[in-house]
Amino acid sequence: MPKPNNIIFAGIGGSAIPGELVKDAVDLNIPIEVSRSYTLSTHANSSSLVICISYSGNTEEPLSQFVEAVKKQIPVVSIASGGKLLEWSKRLNIPFIQVPSGYQPRETIPHLFFSAIACLEKLGLKDFSEDKKEFLDLISEINLSAIDRIAEEIKDSIPVIYGSVEFSGVLRRIKNELNENSKMLAKFEEVPEMTHNEIVGYEVFGYPNVSVIFLRDKDERQEIRKRIEVTKEILVEKVKNINEIWAYGNSKLSKVMSLVYQGGYLSFELAKLRNVDWRQIKTIDKLKESLEELGVVEKLERDLGFIS
Repeated sequence: MPKPNNIIFAGIGGSAIPGELVKDAVDLNIPIEVSRSYTLSTHANSSSLVICISYSGNTEEPLSQFVEAVKKQIPVVSIASGGKLLEWSKRLNIPFIQVPSGYQPRETIPHLFFSAIACLEKLGLKDFSEDKKEFLDLISEINLSAIDRIAEEIKDSIPVIYGSVEFSGVLRRIKNELNENSKMLAKFEEVPEMTHNEIVGYEVFGYPNVSVIFLRDKDERQEIRKRIEVTKEILVEKVKNINEIWAYGNSKLSKVMSLVYQGGYLSFELAKLRNVDWRQIKTIDKLKESLEELGVVEKLERDLGFIS
């Protein structure tokens, strides 16, 4: 497979997050995009690479983009534990990576993320050996007692997560983990963008039920550091509490994954403190059951000519 001119990750929910984290963690000379839709990005063409990710292999949105890419003869790679995505890939001789099954999709970020990284390495775009080793070596150094303290402080509040735009995918990942594992409403915004608008929302009124968490990096730009410090001064009397979670390591991959690790741990600790079952996703299950009557996957399979 030739080197692509751009890469499009096709996924949704937890299966879209690997693409977001790759965007945060990887410096390549080609554009990387995440497409959360039933249709491919308009930037997809014969010189692109579409990486379709669906942990179950049966998620409608990436399956729809897979079929569109196949019909348009756009190069595709699939990452899944099984399901239709792997079945179709095998029947069409499309390259795929099979990850272990039996987990919640949000549990499998290490498998999905590093599978995506392996795709980039296989294409000769970059060697991540040193970055991966650094991250694995530093996991034991991460101070989880600090995360325990944060969990205790924010357990009865609405978490709002702020951080540099360079950690956009991490911000989304942690917000999603708090939603799904901790059963909490949560939101995130990027710096500097939030300092041009959202910060004004604190100007008149306070929010005693809001807890703010800043994602920090020892190597963050001076301008980002200043914006965060000034924002903290503005918020100190407006919200319930303010906390920081710091990245570890020197490589972008280590920084990104160390924040993901801490955010995931935080969500599980909050689930314990709030006495909720992190595994249950009743609302999502109900929605999926309702959508099955539309027969989207069956229609896609007919499009590929597998059934008459």
